[in-house]
Amino acid sequence: MSLTPAGFERLLALLDPDREGAGEAYVRIRKKLVKFFEWHACLCPEDLADRTIDRVGSKVEAGEPVRASQPLAYFHGVARNILREHWAEKRKDAAMRRGLLAELPAGGDAWEWPDKSDPDQRLRCLERCLKTLYPESRDLILRYYEGSSQARIANRKALAERLEIPQNALRIRSYRLRARLETCVENCLKKEKTGK
Repeated sequence: MSLTPAGFERLLALLDPDREGAGEAYVRIRKKLVKFFEWHACLCPEDLADRTIDRVGSKVEAGEPVRASQPLAYFHGVARNILREHWAEKRKDAAMRRGLLAELPAGGDAWEWPDKSDPDQRLRCLERCLKTLYPESRDLILRYYEGSSQARIANRKALAERLEIPQNALRIRSYRLRARLETCVENCLKKEKTGK
């Protein structure tokens, strides 16, 4: 849901009767919301900040009472709810992807392992290593390698658009995550071989 122009005007009026003061308050609140979501390791803090503002604006437009003396506190409360919803969505997505782990190939262009260890052992280590990532990072790397070669290209383009970053930036992020995962899996395999 996005905020209507009338709803946006009512939101600004709530923040400050002076138009310029309202604009400054809006920018200040948005920056604080972005920081809030960054601190909670969200990949798209700007999107979540905008969703929070839209939600508050919709409530204002619907005539719900908002304490005008403490608008930042109200925004923060709504942001906490948005964060809970966001993580619930991620958990639901992760549950749907659990089957994907079993389908990751042992070789090929998706994941190439330098040793010839047991594929089940590699999968166990990969699952352990994926759990060490933030949920947002885990979601990104799983989506990045999802699908066959043609579908993967479309998935990556859609993922970059959803994150509002260039495809090259997505490639760099996924490369760094993959390098981290590969190191983690190699260490895990070594530990399993040595029994330490």
